Amino acid sequence: MSQLRSGAPLPGGQARTPSGESVPLSDLLRGGPTALWFLRDQACVLARRHLDRMAQTAAGFEARGWRLLAVVDSDPAVLAGEIPGGGWPFPVLCGDEALFSLWGVATARSPETLGGPHVQEAIARAKAAGFVHGTDSGSPLRLPALFLVRDGALLRCRYAAVAEDLPDPADVLADLPNP
Repeated sequence: MSQLRSGAPLPGGQARTPSGESVPLSDLLRGGPTALWFLRDQACVLARRHLDRMAQTAAGFEARGWRLLAVVDSDPAVLAGEIPGGGWPFPVLCGDEALFSLWGVATARSPETLGGPHVQEAIARAKAAGFVHGTDSGSPLRLPALFLVRDGALLRCRYAAVAEDLPDPADVLADLPNP
């Protein structure tokens, strides 16, 4: 599996809604500049906290002319049962191994290489903020990634080296290019 580079055309692929409907990812990326996060299983407290941080910054992205989209490594039926009250102010879809591979989003080699030196601190912060581990349904070794997409091409790609190595949505918002 090779990682994508800035300037590359979009690879596409199929994602699924929480109701299980298959949706071409390329259709969702046609609606304007999009910050696309590929996240770990939604059961992970790090992914749950990240989705919450995305929700907290969604209005700021919209004000700058950008949309948010998340793809989690989760089973649609499990995700549907764990959507927080009120949902999220952006689409959260499910991806399978084929979709994550198409976008070059890897898994760690082992549980020992999944977390970096700050993973326990990140987990503790997520738990202190009230996030609890949910029902597992995706790869426990999935690493996250971020893609900024505009006009059918990748502006920026950021692949996490470890589970907690993903920029906070507020930092991404502060550094967004003009749409």
